[in-house]
Amino acid sequence: MYVFVFLAIALLSTESCEYGDARLTLVNNTTDTIYYSTSLRLDSIRSFPITYNTKGINYLYSNVLGPNEVYGIPTLSNWEYIINNNASDSTVKVFFFTKSLIETTGKDSIMKYQLYSKKAKLTVADLEKSSWRVTYP
Repeated sequence: MYVFVFLAIALLSTESCEYGDARLTLVNNTTDTIYYSTSLRLDSIRSFPITYNTKGINYLYSNVLGPNEVYGIPTLSNWEYIINNNASDSTVKVFFFTKSLIETTGKDSIMKYQLYSKKAKLTVADLEKSSWRVTYP
């Protein structure tokens, strides 16, 4: 019985499953910290790049890039499929926010007035030309 269970687990662990795709890479070419947010369906900021705890004091999650940092955004499917089949206009939108914009403007104003430091609106063809790299600035 134990041998069968062990063999079943070993077999399942060696089966190949679809791997994640992290080709969409964000590059911070500055010496400052920046934040980012992405959107597929809307041509506007859909989520603030920082999620705070219930008291609004400390953040639980942040889409942040440190100085001169490079980060591949992972997804369980492939980016071509996501962009071509899930995005309203077959583009991915990437919004960048400087640390000073986040600190001085605040979440409510950024979301209400759609304030950002840079916006990139890219098709799969655009991303292929740039080797799937989106840079700030």
